[in-house]
Amino acid sequence: MKNPILATVWLLLLFCSCRKERPLQNLSTSGFKQFLIPQGQHYATENSLKAVEATEMKFVVKFDSSVIYKA
Repeated sequence: MKNPILATVWLLLLFCSCRKERPLQNLSTSGFKQFLIPQGQHYATENSLKAVEATEMKFVVKFDSSVIYKA
């Protein structure tokens, strides 16, 4: 890059991006809710969407081996 300031900004954006937090311990699945997405559909059968106003959301998702999305 010709402009060193632009290169510096680019590198800062690259290295200061969001990071995925790893859970400290393995979570049990007892508190999880199971959703089913029927074949050929894009939404779960029990989709209970709720509007939220927050700057950050944290949640844990666990997928089994059947989760293969084919467009």
